[in-house]
Amino acid sequence: MLLLLALGCHAPGPATADSGTPDSADTQDSAAPAELCADGAPARAFDSTATGADYGAVGGDLTIATDAGDWTLADAWTGCDSVVFLGVSTTDGYTELLLDGSMKKLLNKGPANAHYVLFPDARGDDQASLQAQLRGLVDEALGALDTDEAAWWSDRVHIAVDNPGHAPGWLGEVFAAYTYPVVGLDRSQHIREVGYLLDPLTGWTTANWETLGYEVAHYDFEAQREQRLEAQDATVVPVFSAADTRVSDWTGVVTVDLPTAEEMATYNRLDVDVTLDCGGPWYDACPAWDTSDYVWLCDNDDPGTEEDESTSCEEMARIITGYWRGGRWVMDARHELPRLLDGGSHTFRFNGGGMANIVTVSLRLHTDPAAPHPFGGTQLWWDTSTTWDANFDALHPSSTFTVPADATGVELVTIATGHGNDSHGCGEFCAAEHTFVVNGTSGYDVMFPEAGSEDGCAEHVGDGALPNQAGTWTYGRNGWCPGMGVEPVQWDVTAAAAPGAENTLLYQALLDGAPYVTDADGNLDIGVWVVWSR
Repeated sequence: MLLLLALGCHAPGPATADSGTPDSADTQDSAAPAELCADGAPARAFDSTATGADYGAVGGDLTIATDAGDWTLADAWTGCDSVVFLGVSTTDGYTELLLDGSMKKLLNKGPANAHYVLFPDARGDDQASLQAQLRGLVDEALGALDTDEAAWWSDRVHIAVDNPGHAPGWLGEVFAAYTYPVVGLDRSQHIREVGYLLDPLTGWTTANWETLGYEVAHYDFEAQREQRLEAQDATVVPVFSAADTRVSDWTGVVTVDLPTAEEMATYNRLDVDVTLDCGGPWYDACPAWDTSDYVWLCDNDDPGTEEDESTSCEEMARIITGYWRGGRWVMDARHELPRLLDGGSHTFRFNGGGMANIVTVSLRLHTDPAAPHPFGGTQLWWDTSTTWDANFDALHPSSTFTVPADATGVELVTIATGHGNDSHGCGEFCAAEHTFVVNGTSGYDVMFPEAGSEDGCAEHVGDGALPNQAGTWTYGRNGWCPGMGVEPVQWDVTAAAAPGAENTLLYQALLDGAPYVTDADGNLDIGVWVVWSR
């Protein structure tokens, strides 16, 4: 788990591959990017030719008049920072709630590689008064920091003199085009939509400054992910390319040609790359609710209805969609790689419960020289329909599997989430314990202690959860978060499994260390595979 505050107050400015992180803020604020940022992601050179003025475009240079003098984006650019631009009004019933809050958490705990540019949104004498009020909030927060932290942030929180309607260049155009005056510029210099700033923990009656830091933490996650993906040298196989699920002929089923069997044999890793777009900004176009979305690998080009999936298809990846926000998820699916090793044509299916508008899916085939090559496996359980009650364990009796004699490695893989609620909050908000025993060897357990906590999913922003959704996204869940892919949990069970012989796997779902015996309205959605390699 990577917390929002994982970067602490150590600013990840640019660092060369040889020198590590520079010691001085002056060096980190240099406008010339070096090779790497302190978190290992590449520093991005500033694109001075960019002229974009819409979400997703590259934003060009800006000079903004502030109460401390002009601030120019290109001069401040390190290639390792993000920028959030925010208009604060006394009359809009939304951003004005920030005026009752404190910025201390944002500056004390949020990622340090950010600039925040605040625009007072008022007119006449009220403009100067609001500007002074924002300055007071900033100075109060700076006063609560130690000397070095205060010096760092005093150069990174900027109070504009003009209102958002007078913002220069592309920023003014974006402010004018969309409902809410808050815009991000990520580490790749792309203009980004910022989510909902109100706090679900208070019934949407307060707005928190630290939500801006959630956006920055997610930009950091994306930059690190991009660095990891670029290093893979993957073969990318498109499955769905910006498919519009709202059209009448959308089936969610497609047959795709893979590389040849000879080429497939060179790969030992498979990821599923999923992007769900809204087809517009979140407050206009994004579906409202979180749902379980699946990417399936099917036996033939006619897998039947969605109800048939568990028999004709196997789950490759599971995503829980966000409230009112689209996103991108890259998930490990190597448990299904053996079924693709023959190459040729294979059929895939996406179904999303009506909560995805524009779907893009691709397979990423790549090789990890240090990892074994999966060459076979079996799905032991797949279940999303069984209520979690006193009968659950009896419906999941012991299973057997035979590992080929020439296998040198055996892996147990599970994808598990809990949904629905009863008087105990099960299965969405209770901490299920999934225990597995291989031939009498225990210790292969999956537990979700953050389930039911107020901020369990907010703490996952730094490792992929979509921030600032317009729903109760912050609460910890039973094996999942809204707006996050469900990563498989894998164990190496080679030492417990016997090659060339029949093996037994026992499974139990527990609550607080005991079988769940209460009548329930919730369920556990679980898939279990055994994969062998050499």
